Amino acid sequence: MTTEELSVGELRARVKALDRPLEPTQEEPAIRDLTHKEDKSPSMWRVLLQLRVLLPYLSRLVPMLDGSLHQSTAQTHELQSGLSEVQSGYKELRLQLQDQTVQMKRVEEQLERLREATERNTQEQQELIEDLKSFRGTIKALAAIGILLMLGNSGLLIYLLVRLQH
Repeated sequence: MTTEELSVGELRARVKALDRPLEPTQEEPAIRDLTHKEDKSPSMWRVLLQLRVLLPYLSRLVPMLDGSLHQSTAQTHELQSGLSEVQSGYKELRLQLQDQTVQMKRVEEQLERLREATERNTQEQQELIEDLKSFRGTIKALAAIGILLMLGNSGLLIYLLVRLQH
């Protein structure tokens, strides 16, 4: 279990345990030597050893306190300017989105008009093709009549020439 997961009661028990005289261990020979050899300030070392357990918590609390209680005006102004930049950027993006929406509607209208014009042209071309087909039939009929008339005229001319020679 790490010191971060300990409860307040367990931390107090550990701090009280640190108040007892140090017993020789192999883990911290330098600290033990300092506390027993220097008689001038053994209470200071005890306090430091007691605070050692609280260091992870203090290291987390100091930035929180510093950030919330002593936030500088420069940071506040920086945050406000950053927020205003984000807001202005949002407004610009919103305006661009609205402009693009209007442009897309215009393009859709143009496409609709183009589609209608294309359909009209296609319909007119189909009517023109039908008119040309019917005109072709009329021309063929007139050509056939013209050929028959020429043949009839040639036949009459031959008949008249033959009759005049006799």
